[in-house]
Amino acid sequence: MYGGTLQVQSDASLGAASSALTLGAGQLTLGASFASNRSIALDTGGGIFDTNSNTLTLNGVVAGSGGLTKLGAGTLFLQGSNTYTGDTVVNAGTLAVTGTLASANYTVASGADLTLSQALAVSGQVKINGTLTTPSLTIGTNATLSGAGTIAGNIVSDGLVSPGNSPGTLTIQGNYTQNADSTLYMETTPTAYDQLVVGGATSLAGMLTVAPAQAYYPTGQSWTILTSAGGVSGAFSSVNTSGSWNLIFTPTATANGVNVTLSRLSYALAGQSAKAASVGAGLDGAAYTATGEMAALLATLDFSSPGMTNSALSILSPESYDAYTQALIEGGQALTTAQRSALYGEPDTGSAAFAGTQDIGPNAVAALANMNANATGVAPGDGTAQLEVGRYGMFLKPLGLHTQQYGNANRTGYESYTGGLTGGLLFRPRADLTFGIAPAFMSQSVNLRSSGSGNGTVADWSLAFLGAYRHDAWYADAVARIGLDAFASARTLALPGVLRTAKAHWNGWNAALSLGGGYDFKAGDYTFGPIGSLEWQYLGEDGFTETEAGTLGQRVQTRQHHSLQTMIGARVARNFETAHATITPELRVGWGAQWLDQSQGIESSFIGAPLSGYKASVSGHAYHAAVIDAGVSMRMTNTLSASIRAGLELFRPDHEAQAVSVGIKYAF
Repeated sequence: MYGGTLQVQSDASLGAASSALTLGAGQLTLGASFASNRSIALDTGGGIFDTNSNTLTLNGVVAGSGGLTKLGAGTLFLQGSNTYTGDTVVNAGTLAVTGTLASANYTVASGADLTLSQALAVSGQVKINGTLTTPSLTIGTNATLSGAGTIAGNIVSDGLVSPGNSPGTLTIQGNYTQNADSTLYMETTPTAYDQLVVGGATSLAGMLTVAPAQAYYPTGQSWTILTSAGGVSGAFSSVNTSGSWNLIFTPTATANGVNVTLSRLSYALAGQSAKAASVGAGLDGAAYTATGEMAALLATLDFSSPGMTNSALSILSPESYDAYTQALIEGGQALTTAQRSALYGEPDTGSAAFAGTQDIGPNAVAALANMNANATGVAPGDGTAQLEVGRYGMFLKPLGLHTQQYGNANRTGYESYTGGLTGGLLFRPRADLTFGIAPAFMSQSVNLRSSGSGNGTVADWSLAFLGAYRHDAWYADAVARIGLDAFASARTLALPGVLRTAKAHWNGWNAALSLGGGYDFKAGDYTFGPIGSLEWQYLGEDGFTETEAGTLGQRVQTRQHHSLQTMIGARVARNFETAHATITPELRVGWGAQWLDQSQGIESSFIGAPLSGYKASVSGHAYHAAVIDAGVSMRMTNTLSASIRAGLELFRPDHEAQAVSVGIKYAF
């Protein structure tokens, strides 16, 4: 019978008792119980037997290449030496085999029973969601046992045993022996997991493979994957995690079972830079109690790749806040230059095109940008003005600066624009001394260029005390300043599966002390000589907590930064007298250095994760660089002068700073 359904009441309904029955995708449905001695051949499509709450006993041989499917309540007895090679499937009722079977694959549905009077060795797939009864079941090298049913008998495995149906529990009422070539494959989720329940004794060898579903798993979580009433002997020779590069499941045997506990390879191992690796330590701690956005991120990273994890670590790093620190330090240098320039009004210094006689570089240029100053009680010099002894003076100076730091794996690149205004009161008690006091305001915008994007601002209010001394060709000056700062930042966290913007506001204070000086040689219309300066800056920044990033936000601790910069160089200038003005071109060259290599890091932790404290790596700031300035000043009258100047910094790694200024000054 090929195809269709035939309902039969007795064996006679199938024809002569001596004739064979062939089924090819055909179904027999019983209307009554009976027995048959005829042989049955299962062709392509197999045979379906629906006992329909009756009993069918087949005493003959069931042969062929097709499979056998048992449907309906009731029992089908197979008592011959059956040779069919197709699948044996029991979807309902009971299939009782007192003879033998030759199938490679067996399936027993939930609520169904397969009962064997003899041992069974399989070479294919065995899926038991109902009950399999057999003296013993041997899983061959390439065979698999799975399902969430019950096996009444002993099991010896040389293949793969995979309890459950993603996930679930497989019960063995006898003994379980896992040999050296066998694998126990256990699936798990954060709330459910596969389990093997053994009523007898368990002997372990071979491999354990844990296959976690993609989700967040707290570090330290444990599962009982095997219980054994008769005790556990032996151990797994190897353990493998499927689908994750860093989750580790460690089995621990107890007297009557096996537990697995989750740990992680450090996220720092994925870091391809010190910057990324340092954040890995923070994620290691957060992985114990992650919630919200952090849990979602870890669920992605654990099942991604080390490369993707490295990118996420770099984006998370609070190292980018160092960009604001460096921008303020650079702005402080420009501010020092602007305030120092107010001190210089000595005649014949040849420095009219410059802020101060020892200043070189883009910061010095920036301090002269748009120089519209009103000074009281001044006398002509070589292009600037001289404050008369015993008189007071006032000055006003804007400043502007553009810098760009290129990023790399360990440093966030940024571009900053600085603008500010300083002014104040000067007093000259005697010919060789000048003192001053100078309040200032400076505003900066900072744009982050690597490891994610972002931007922010820095505002600085400060008060400086100034002093200058000149004796013959020698000159020296000092600037001492203290200031208060306000920072604001928004950085984009474009992470796998999560997009947030972390915002922050914090305050700080700074102090600076600058010393400089030089010596002038005269040779006709030329003035030349050595120049040098030293500037120390301190910046203290309050701690803060990022907002609007959920549990990906961080608590950044208070920070301190020291900067010590030196410059040594030379200048040369010459005065040209014309009918309309005195013109003074000047060239300065020097070598500057930052000596304090601030690489102590930024201490931080993730919100909601008390164990996530870590120190983010920050690149050192020490450098050496050449600086070169060229400028021209023109004094039209004793009270009116103009200047143009350009500055360039060379050989500082991954950093650019340039400025050009045009200034005009009027004194009265």
